[in-house]
Amino acid sequence: MVKEDIPELVEYPPIEGFIIFLSKVPSRLWAEKPVLYYRYEKWDALGLLGERMHRTTPRTKYLELCFREVGIKITEILDNEHEDYFQYKNNKERFLAALHYVEGKLTAGKMRDIYNKSKNLSDGKFFYE
Repeated sequence: MVKEDIPELVEYPPIEGFIIFLSKVPSRLWAEKPVLYYRYEKWDALGLLGERMHRTTPRTKYLELCFREVGIKITEILDNEHEDYFQYKNNKERFLAALHYVEGKLTAGKMRDIYNKSKNLSDGKFFYE
């Protein structure tokens, strides 16, 4: 069940939570070619996390800013345009590898700052499962 989030009670979503969630999504639901969130019953990573056209969520904006902080454009991972991730055979593996990289590069303090910034930049409401 999804409940409305109380942002001041959540310091920041740990990257590990995204890794766990996305690793459990069946591969058949992941788009193999670049899509804009959703197409033909398949999603990219941001689409699986609730982002839609012209509507970010605090969590997807948070991930985008985390990637940016470590020098990666999240769209380069989603569109298989980042040369460091060409060796991964599908979008699921590629995105999970990038999440592990990002997780290892950011401190808790930095993630807290990024999450606070993402709440202000997001188009969506706050939700917490």
